[in-house]
Amino acid sequence: IDSAEVAKTTFERQADIVIISEMAAKDAATAIEKLVKWLGDAETVANGLQAIISVKLIRKLCTSCREAFRPNPKLVRKIGLPKKTKTLYRPPQPDEEDDEDEFIPCRKCGDIGYYGRTGLFEMIEMTDEMRKQVIAGESPADLRLLARDEKMPTFQGEGLRLVAEGITSLDELQRTLKKK
Repeated sequence: IDSAEVAKTTFERQADIVIISEMAAKDAATAIEKLVKWLGDAETVANGLQAIISVKLIRKLCTSCREAFRPNPKLVRKIGLPKKTKTLYRPPQPDEEDDEDEFIPCRKCGDIGYYGRTGLFEMIEMTDEMRKQVIAGESPADLRLLARDEKMPTFQGEGLRLVAEGITSLDELQRTLKKK
């Protein structure tokens, strides 16, 4: 869905068929706002959607050279990682004592510290409360808060899960989620 005209045509047909589409938006809440603007009718959007799923790609740590470290317990609490998180991972850190002549780069990632990517997903399901919020014209920030309160997957929550599992680093998550 890349224009108001396509959005209108899609929502006119949504009662007859199941439509899965894509559109450019920063996140799921912003996509809802964009659809409301295009259609000019929040009720049509609220009643026509089942869910909005948004995706971002994030780099995966190289399993051959990633380094384990013990995070500060205050940091773990502050950013919302599970309390049982005792070890996190990061790309290899340069060691000042290493002799550059003896340095052997990682064969898998070429010493970048990352190899491959995975998806970060968030979803806003159109629950009864979410429909009410959309119809009331609530902002994307309010929709995000409601989604979080209703335990819907968020970029931040899914990213922290990937960090806790050692799939990516805190720095990569921060880079991916920073506001542009």
